[in-house]
Amino acid sequence: MKNIFLKIALFISTTISCVQLNAQQERGKLFISILGGYTTASGNFTKTEYTNIAAGYAAKSGLNIQLHSGLFVSKNLAIGLVLGSRFFQTTGLQSLSDGYLDDFDVDSTTVTLSGDYINMNYLVGPTYTFPLGKLSVDVHVLAGLSTLRTPEMRVDLEDNAAATFYQRVSTGNGLGIQAGVGARYFFSEKVGVELRVDYFTATPNVIIQNENRTNNAGRFLNTYKQQIGGIGASLGISLAL
Repeated sequence: MKNIFLKIALFISTTISCVQLNAQQERGKLFISILGGYTTASGNFTKTEYTNIAAGYAAKSGLNIQLHSGLFVSKNLAIGLVLGSRFFQTTGLQSLSDGYLDDFDVDSTTVTLSGDYINMNYLVGPTYTFPLGKLSVDVHVLAGLSTLRTPEMRVDLEDNAAATFYQRVSTGNGLGIQAGVGARYFFSEKVGVELRVDYFTATPNVIIQNENRTNNAGRFLNTYKQQIGGIGASLGISLAL
């Protein structure tokens, strides 16, 4: 009886290995996926308190777009690459306007923000894949360059054009790290879909470009360095080459 169970276990193990090997051989050594979906942010980056100098006034959720690829160096191990962008709108502008109104002691202020926060990432690292017939499940840990581009802010004090000052579009870099799990299901040998869930973290150091800021009263930033990470879920098409 014991020998029978050992033979069954050996048969199952051999069958799974053959399925994994054949599936990988059929699909080639390279996959490329184009994904889009939802991402979150938290911490000071999403705070909207005027008195909190670290508050970023970013929305707590945004759009996530990724190009995800992997080059297999063995049956299960691939070198993964992610080129991605995360987009966050701004929120809570009334608190900025009210804060500048009090600090500059004027009758009216108008704060206008143009554009979104854009977080671009260039990440590489190991991806371990479990091919199971038409389905492949993988986990990866990637690291690389992360950049943050800020929106432009214009502050009008009353109707005096000479008093208008700007916080211009600014960009900074930092280390980005992403860890996640995904599944790819192939309808044919070459075409399928991929679903991913990832956690991302980065703290880019942005040097803020200010213009016509002759009075440093109130909220004034010349640098911004806060954690901008979160969890993202994305779905898209996958190609095996």
